[in-house]
Amino acid sequence: MTTSSLLSNEKMIRDIKMVMADAEFFLRVTSDQVNTDVVELHNLISARLADARCRLNLLEQTSTSQAFDMSYVPRLA
Repeated sequence: MTTSSLLSNEKMIRDIKMVMADAEFFLRVTSDQVNTDVVELHNLISARLADARCRLNLLEQTSTSQAFDMSYVPRLA
């Protein structure tokens, strides 16, 4: 993986984390709502956030391991 690709992955990870933080903030701010539609939306967002956290962890691990592996690539003289 190139340095450019690693930087792109890191930016994507930061962006996803920001979106997730915004969604979590929305859930906290609206947690006292009892409207059925809002409750359903909370459940949906919570489930999708849990899935996104898992996927983000995998992406971070993959990105980190690929960056780590690149450090062991022998340099041609």
